[in-house]
Amino acid sequence: MTEPDAIDDLPGKLEHEDIGRYFAEAIRCYHAEAYRASIIMVHNAVMAKLRHELSEFVKLDMAGGLKAEGEVIALEKSRGGYEGRVVSYFKDNGYFSPHQDGFINNLARIRNDLAHSSGREASQDEAKLMLRLSIDHFLGSQKPHPGVAIPLLIKHLSRPDYFPDVTVDGVCSVVESEVKAIDPTGYKRLLDQLVDAVEMPGSKKDAELVGGVEAMNTAATNAENFLCGLLLLKDVEETRIWSARIAKSVFERRKSRTLNPEGHGYLLSLISVWPAFLKELEPAFLMRIDQLAAAVYQALDKLPEKEASRHPAQVVLAMSSEPTERGPATDFPMMLDCIIDRFWSDADVVDALLDAGLGTRLVDRIVSRMEEATASVDEAEVAEILRRFDARLAEQIDGPKAIKLLSSMSHSRFCGAVAEIYNGEFFRLPKIRGLGRAYVVEHIPGRLQDLGLTREPVVVSGFERAMRRRRKSG
Repeated sequence: MTEPDAIDDLPGKLEHEDIGRYFAEAIRCYHAEAYRASIIMVHNAVMAKLRHELSEFVKLDMAGGLKAEGEVIALEKSRGGYEGRVVSYFKDNGYFSPHQDGFINNLARIRNDLAHSSGREASQDEAKLMLRLSIDHFLGSQKPHPGVAIPLLIKHLSRPDYFPDVTVDGVCSVVESEVKAIDPTGYKRLLDQLVDAVEMPGSKKDAELVGGVEAMNTAATNAENFLCGLLLLKDVEETRIWSARIAKSVFERRKSRTLNPEGHGYLLSLISVWPAFLKELEPAFLMRIDQLAAAVYQALDKLPEKEASRHPAQVVLAMSSEPTERGPATDFPMMLDCIIDRFWSDADVVDALLDAGLGTRLVDRIVSRMEEATASVDEAEVAEILRRFDARLAEQIDGPKAIKLLSSMSHSRFCGAVAEIYNGEFFRLPKIRGLGRAYVVEHIPGRLQDLGLTREPVVVSGFERAMRRRRKSG
């Protein structure tokens, strides 16, 4: 058990300046054995601190602060006691912790007894206790009560520079610092208010509160990043606890609500960061997540940054890393159809789809695109994707699918990069060509010529390749 601080050490524990020098006077009175006066000075020191904090709250536009300060100023001008109004402001808004509330009540009662002609005297032990408790609960370093810390945090989310660095490490650093400053009793309130911020009610009043629509959108983005940061903290156990809180505060409470892209797209970010959420959801809710994701990706004008948690590649990778019981292809068909339909030519998306084993589905979309007579096909995009992912696609499709792909590229209307691959007898797609040719040789050899698959690939030895490179370099 630690020894209590010596009375003369207490001034060194003041969090801020000794407003009005009341605490210094309380110490002086204590040493002069004027214990009654010492306690009254402690009360004055605490009230001065609260009066100062009320002014700071007004600067931060905290709810009800301006009205309360106006009433306090009026009391000060009339030389009335303002202390009760200051205390009631903090009490009514839930800004005191239970310990602070108990201490302030006890201090006020003792001070009133001592300040009036009740004949009551204070003891040394009583004065010593009030001095120490005033430091513990008000005058010393305090972790902000959730009622104060959380509204301030939410208000600051509207700043564009709230996260100076939006990398994972940068976001987690800010989140970890903010969470440490909040008493654990406020974690549920923190989650609820983060969700309120990210879901953007969108009313005129809401926009005015945070400084306009642009600030409201910034707050929503930062709140989404904050929620993701809670799931990416370095402490594994702490992250697991936050994931359970988010599952309860976010997913469970939205089972029966309508999900829309504007207000609930952030759910995709949470899933991307913590895909295990999906395993706890019922099929009916998974279907609504699928509909939400499809709507979000259908509404995109362009893909977000590759590292963004809402990027379709990130979401697909997450879903395939911890698949639901029925698998992504079964539980999220609308989302996958939309992603493949709109972003099949994006290399990051294709990479994720192949990691998820969706090569066949991807090839079907490319073939469909190639066979649409009215479609405007960017041959360079098609050729680039097929060349880049030739080997991986060949691993996931069968012979008939390879033939269907090669046949779709044989149309005479192509005159660009696709035509070049066809005219080159598909040798630029060695794995897909090999897969298709083997099937044709075995089942429909009569099509070898019209598909341009007559020639067998020339096998070049390692020695020959080395000699060719040497001749080129010479």
